[in-house]
Amino acid sequence: MGSIRVRKDGKTFVVDENATGAELKRELGLPPNSILVNARTEMIADNERIGSKVRDGEEVGSRPNYKYWNW
Repeated sequence: MGSIRVRKDGKTFVVDENATGAELKRELGLPPNSILVNARTEMIADNERIGSKVRDGEEVGSRPNYKYWNW
């Protein structure tokens, strides 16, 4: 139980490794409907522990969450 460093847009954030994806999005100032991804482009779910997907010092990113219509 500790903290890890994550990088986003050149800034480093220290967060609890047991924080969830939703908590990390709030910490980073990202919209709640965005999709959080690690440097290996693995999606981090809102209810998933970030310590299981993000390594210490790793870059994280976000993508918009698109809804597609079926015609």
